[in-house]
Amino acid sequence: MAQSEYENKRPGPETGSGEPDGDYALGLRRLKGEGMAEDPVLGALLVQKAAERGLVEAQFTLAELFSSGTGVPQSFVEAATWYCRAGRQNHKEAQFRAGRCYETGTGVEQNAGEASRWYWLAAQRGHVDAQFALATLFHEGRGAPPDPAAAVLWLSKAAQQGHPQAQEHLGRCFLRGSGVCLDYRGAAHWFQQAAAQGDIDAYAHLGRLYEEGLGLAQSFADAVRHYRWAAERGHPQAAFYLGGCMAAGRGVDQDPTEAARWVKKAALEGVVEAQTLLARLYAHGVGVEADSAESVKWFQRAAAAGDRNAMIEAAQAFELGRGVATNDVEAYKWFSLASALGHPEAREGRDRVIQRMTSAQVIESQKLATEMFQSIREKALV
Repeated sequence: MAQSEYENKRPGPETGSGEPDGDYALGLRRLKGEGMAEDPVLGALLVQKAAERGLVEAQFTLAELFSSGTGVPQSFVEAATWYCRAGRQNHKEAQFRAGRCYETGTGVEQNAGEASRWYWLAAQRGHVDAQFALATLFHEGRGAPPDPAAAVLWLSKAAQQGHPQAQEHLGRCFLRGSGVCLDYRGAAHWFQQAAAQGDIDAYAHLGRLYEEGLGLAQSFADAVRHYRWAAERGHPQAAFYLGGCMAAGRGVDQDPTEAARWVKKAALEGVVEAQTLLARLYAHGVGVEADSAESVKWFQRAAAAGDRNAMIEAAQAFELGRGVATNDVEAYKWFSLASALGHPEAREGRDRVIQRMTSAQVIESQKLATEMFQSIREKALV
C-alpha cells in the first residue's frame, strides 16, 4: 500500500486514533511489530503525524528514523531538522544530537558555535555526553577562544556523573595545571576513577605517576603493572614506557629482548621517543642484532617528526657514512634543522659540513631543510 493510501485512510486501530499520543504509540508498535504485523512505513507515518502535531517524543523518534532510514528514505537534513524541533521543546537527547549534527556538519552546515549552543542546552540539564562534548569544544577553542577553566567546569560535571573519558581528561588537566591548579593527587584520583572503568589512557597515566612518585607513592612494580595492562591493549606510549622499564630493570627483571620488542611496537605506532630509542638499540645491538642501517632509518623517522637529538644522529651518520653512504646534502639538512630547533651542537656540525659543499649542493640542502621544517611545524600545530 502506498503512503498516500495510508494518508487517506480514516483513523482506526490500524492507522491511528487521530490524537498525537495514540498515533505515536501505534506507530511504535507498527515499527516494532508488537501485537500486529510489522510495517515500518506505516509506523513512520504515524510517528510523523504525531511529530507534526508537536509531540516531542515523536519528533525525536522521527529524527532517529530519518537518521537510520527506517520507514522513510534516509535523510540527514530531515534528521537534523527534527532533532532541532525536539530540542527547542527541551528534549535533552535531541539537543545533544543537534549539537553533534552541527559539530560534524551532518545534515547542516558545520558550525562549532551552534554546536556549542546546543550542547550547552543539554549539558545544563545534566546530559553527560553533552557536558563532555562541550568541555572538548572549550578545551580546543572551537566555536570560541580556548577556555581551560570552562573546560574543567564541564569536565568536572561529566566526571562526577561517571563519564570515564571526562575523568581521564580531568586528570590530565590536574596533571598539567590546565584550567586548574597543578595537583598530582587530584590527577591520580581522576585517573584511578577512569581506570576503574577500563580507560586505557588512564592506566598509562597512572603508570607514569607510579614511576615518578607523583601524587602516589613511588612503585616501579605498580608502574609496570599499569603500563603492561595498557600496552597489551594497544596503547603505544605505554608500550614505550614498559620497554624502558624492562631495559632498565625497573619494577621488572631486566630483559633487553623484551624491552626492544615493546619499544619497536611503540616506534611503529609513531611514538617519537620510541623511534629514537629503537635507533640507539640497533646502533649498539641491545636486545636486537646490531644494524647500523636500521639505526639510521629510525633516527631519520624520529628526526622527521621533530626530535632534534635524532637529527644530530642522522646528520652524523650521513657525514661519516655510518650505516649509509656519505652524503653532505643530507648531513647539512639535518644539522641545519637541529640548529633551527636550538640544538647546541648543531651549528658547529652544519658549518663544518658546508666547507666541502658546492653552491648547488648548499642550495639543494637548504631547500630540503626548509621543506622539512615546514612539515615539522605543521605537525606541531595539529
